[in-house]
Amino acid sequence: MLMSKNEIEKYRSNNMKIITFLLVFLLGTNLYALQEDKILSTMQEKVDFATKTLMQKDKKIQEKAKQIFSEIEGVFDMPLMGRLSLGKYWNTLSKEQQNLFLSLFEEFMKNSYIDQLELYNNEKITIKELEKIKENRIYLHSQIQGEKEVFKIIYKFHKNPQNNWLIYDVDIIGASIIKTYKAQFEDIMANNSFDYLIEKLKNR
Repeated sequence: MLMSKNEIEKYRSNNMKIITFLLVFLLGTNLYALQEDKILSTMQEKVDFATKTLMQKDKKIQEKAKQIFSEIEGVFDMPLMGRLSLGKYWNTLSKEQQNLFLSLFEEFMKNSYIDQLELYNNEKITIKELEKIKENRIYLHSQIQGEKEVFKIIYKFHKNPQNNWLIYDVDIIGASIIKTYKAQFEDIMANNSFDYLIEKLKNR
């Protein structure tokens, strides 16, 4: 089923909130210790664990978040994601400013995830297949089954110098989480100071 441009934009607007929520399903599965042929099954196991946890009606959101985070470990390349999200402004910062931004960026991502947990409404998330883009790039294709439609999600991995596979971006219906943050952060930096951006992240 094809959606009109307006429908796509409306869906993107509503579901960019859910992108961060979806990230938890891969917030750190220990992929770098796996062979490529084990990634799919491991990712599906983590998704199943997270969805089962979210469906527990007797637990509060914070308790669910703690339980999920205790099950999974970090695999997102937060330093790279932070650098990419600042674009051309990254190199204008001092080392101290870069470290401060990365620390707050990671906290921002986690807090955004916790805020969006309540959006979960029994959607089914399925890990589909791996696509080897090149030697150091892999796309993990997955999908989310909503009430009426199925939407595709792509988790983008790169292999770092230590041969660990880490996520550096996520796409949903062509909307990149990094490009979304980059547009927001660059707009702030173009019209305000770095200190203003830091305050925005602190107060998120």
